[in-house]
Amino acid sequence: MSIGRAVAEGDLEYPDIPKQPTRKEGESKRKYNRRLHRYQQDQRLYARLHKKMEAAAPSAIIDMVLVIRSAALADD
Repeated sequence: MSIGRAVAEGDLEYPDIPKQPTRKEGESKRKYNRRLHRYQQDQRLYARLHKKMEAAAPSAIIDMVLVIRSAALADD
């Protein structure tokens, strides 16, 4: 499954989608906050990707139908 499809389907178990970090034993609060901030940035990127994919889906479906239609007509 592609990461784009995983995001679109809300599959947050996909291996490349970052998981919210937990504070490791002995880890400084500053280091944890940096990791948490990076995670939050990644989440915003995935949300933006998902939104763009949803917007592109209708035109992609139309394009697929046109390709199938032209292939079917070419066989005649």
